[in-house]
Amino acid sequence: MRSIALFFHVMQHFSKCYRGLVRNRSIQFFVSALFILSLQCLQAQPDIRFNHITTENGLSSNFTTSSIQDKEGFLWIATHNGLNRFDGYDFIRYTHNPEDAHSISSNQANTLYEDVNGSLWIGTFSNGICRYDRSKNKFIRYAENEKIYVIWEDSQNVLWAAGEYFIGYFDSPQNKFVEIDWANPEDNIMGVAKATIHNQIWVATENNGLYLYNTQTRKVVSHYLPKGANSISSKMLYNVYADSNGTVWIGTQDAGLDVLDLKTGFFMNYRHQPGNANSLPINTVTSFLDNGNTLLIGTQNGGLSFFDKKEKTFANYYPDSKNPLGLNSNSIAHTGGGIYRDRQGLILISTHIGGVNIIDPYKNMFGKIELPLDNPTVNAIIKDKRNRIWLATEKGIIKMENRASKAYPGNPGLGLVEDRDGKIWVGTHRDGLKWYDEKSDSFVRFLHDPKNPNSISENEVVNILQSSDRQRLYIATRKGLSTMNLDKAGIFENYSSRYCAYQELDNFNFHIHDNTDSTLWICTRDGLVKWNVNTHNTTCYRNAIGDSTSISDNSVYTIFKDHANQTWVGLSEGLNLLNPAEGKFKTILRDIGARTIIEDDHRNLWLGTNNGLIKFNPVTRAVRSYNRSDGLQGLEFRAGAALKDQNGTLYLGHDKGLLVFHPDSIRDNPSLLPIRIVDLKILNKSIRILAPDSILKQSITQTKDIELTYKHSVLTIDFVGINYSNPSGNSYAYKLDNFENEWNYVGNQRNATYTNLPAGTYTFRVKASRADGVWNEAGTSLIIHVLPPWWRTWWFRLAILTTLVIVLYTGYSLRIRSVRNKNQLLEKLVVKRTAELEQSKRQAEAASAAKSEFLANMSHELRTPLNGVIGFTDLLTKTHVTDTQQQYLSNVSQSAHALLNLVNDVLDFSKIEAGKLD
Repeated sequence: MRSIALFFHVMQHFSKCYRGLVRNRSIQFFVSALFILSLQCLQAQPDIRFNHITTENGLSSNFTTSSIQDKEGFLWIATHNGLNRFDGYDFIRYTHNPEDAHSISSNQANTLYEDVNGSLWIGTFSNGICRYDRSKNKFIRYAENEKIYVIWEDSQNVLWAAGEYFIGYFDSPQNKFVEIDWANPEDNIMGVAKATIHNQIWVATENNGLYLYNTQTRKVVSHYLPKGANSISSKMLYNVYADSNGTVWIGTQDAGLDVLDLKTGFFMNYRHQPGNANSLPINTVTSFLDNGNTLLIGTQNGGLSFFDKKEKTFANYYPDSKNPLGLNSNSIAHTGGGIYRDRQGLILISTHIGGVNIIDPYKNMFGKIELPLDNPTVNAIIKDKRNRIWLATEKGIIKMENRASKAYPGNPGLGLVEDRDGKIWVGTHRDGLKWYDEKSDSFVRFLHDPKNPNSISENEVVNILQSSDRQRLYIATRKGLSTMNLDKAGIFENYSSRYCAYQELDNFNFHIHDNTDSTLWICTRDGLVKWNVNTHNTTCYRNAIGDSTSISDNSVYTIFKDHANQTWVGLSEGLNLLNPAEGKFKTILRDIGARTIIEDDHRNLWLGTNNGLIKFNPVTRAVRSYNRSDGLQGLEFRAGAALKDQNGTLYLGHDKGLLVFHPDSIRDNPSLLPIRIVDLKILNKSIRILAPDSILKQSITQTKDIELTYKHSVLTIDFVGINYSNPSGNSYAYKLDNFENEWNYVGNQRNATYTNLPAGTYTFRVKASRADGVWNEAGTSLIIHVLPPWWRTWWFRLAILTTLVIVLYTGYSLRIRSVRNKNQLLEKLVVKRTAELEQSKRQAEAASAAKSEFLANMSHELRTPLNGVIGFTDLLTKTHVTDTQQQYLSNVSQSAHALLNLVNDVLDFSKIEAGKLD
């Protein structure tokens, strides 16, 4: 009961308070409407919800001591079982390895600090200080035997560390910590805070009170010990904290909280007061965080407390096993970073048994009211003229009035309406139509009577609507539509649910809407029906395949008219915009079950769907989805169960109860989502830094470009949008410049793989958005140089060309030499042959001359005797010889002449050879 009253009281005053807060754009927004609004406006404890990072998520230990967000956006968590880096999805755990001098020096990490240069420092429980080298993924150790509780920088950016019997500064030139002579070497320093004066610090000790110390002069300015009234309340301290106003807060081990007034030097003490819920929960105070008018206080075994500086009251939070979104540990770490605010305004609380608890101003933003009935499903909501909230639930009716609620158990309530006379009417499941009798504080029923045609048509009353002229009620049942004149209660006119010829008789009516122009819109599971209240004529609208102007889905849940008289239709599979005059529809959203629609003061439409809540801007068409990770208790909203009150607060019914919120309190994280490349894989194997033949010379988060060879045929790049609040809502897109022109929108996929990239230079780009859809367009990038295989390199080609030229030249030279040698040989042969020919010629000529001479001589020698033979033969023939002798002489003469001719021919031939033939 108290939570209901508290919540509605907060809602009633929300607008005034919120407008005052939003003018201040400081970090105070982190409690926007979660608890600062309540503390400032209501002065009562608000309902804060905590998210948790524990071993169930992958954390190495639930004993956590400190947390910090580094410059890259990663969350570092110190535990007593190693150091953890978290990106919202995965943990990287750093543990001590005795065989590795560059591992963290101890698994018991106490405190974390990032200096002005972005170096991460870790103070350990018993093994000194470590600095993490991001580029080489290694730790450098200092002051290895010290127990460190706190690390800080002074006004000159000199790094300091303090702990058990130790305080010292980091000497950069010597690369070591130098311990200073402390006022009391036996003091165990538990906490340190910067004072308002440069070079001065507040030092809280375990057994020797509070010091104000000058780090430059190395002298104690003041020493505070318990000395009676107005002094510090205890010498046993846990921590000290100076807020933004310079106020000094001291957490003691046994005497509660002290506040030092620097003007008077007086201390004010706050302690636990038994029986006072608004006092400090316990007297052991461990840690602090300033939040403007509120101070967060961690305790040991007393949970977490929020101190209102103006009202001087405490709102305390303890673990509750029944509340999974509550604080899960009573013990808050006292070391530096025990309570920490990150760059987005999230508050991280390191606990000793519950891991890290997170207060997220951009998550769990929706209000919840505990309802008195065991089945909290809310089917209908109204607020009557007396400012009472009425809920129709699965177990009956609930009335909320004057910070109290009353349940009327019974059959499920399905519809609610207040008539002109202030009478509350309820539609029920199988219990007819009921109205609330104020005098008897009970309900009167109207049931279906088969014998009475003027009774209500059916006892399943799904929805009720008062006519625009306020004269009658329209009652939607499973059997059709009934009307009842308010002056004749109990007398009904019934109309069949078969509004159109195609519809079934048993056609469930989800919602009815009065258009104030004698038109009633009836939402059914088989289309939208327009019903003329005067003529009872109907027009039916169903999806027509191929007609883009028809309604996109036949299962119609709700209809809503906005401030601009635009008519929106919620469907099982989308949202349509209806032009009533033309009867045409335009599909605006698809693949959502828009079961209820309500408009806020900023003209946004809030759509309760079958899988969460959607904020839709009709002008920009921007869509923002909300689900369990945003704090919704239920995801399945009920048809038409929505209400906006005069303050702008929205009420929506769902399967887990009632959702109540003011839209102004629902704000998305204004910062862009940081994006980092977290892993590089070749052939599905992660690349180790500085491993043999590794392509990474430093951490991938520090690497700007890489060089690949043709052997690196499968490249996978893992990336992450660092969001440890709601990482499931992240969306990613990537592309590889010089390889592809369009972005690859891959939803929540966090890696990209490329195979067999051609040689060249590429730039891999990735961007991301949170659930709000605002993209970090700058994103992050990695330059990739892909070297060609050796046989495709320029030097190989040059070598081949050079070799070819050399071969060709050598071949040409050898050929020329061979030809030259052959020519020379040929010339020698020609000369030799010429000489031989000359000699042969001379010999031939000599032989020819000798032959000619011989022939000439022989011819002359032969011709003379032949002539003698011829002559004597002729003479002989002239003698008296016989015929036979004559014949013989004739033959001799002929033969001699023939031989003479032959000799003459030989003689002529020799003359021809001698060139003497005339």
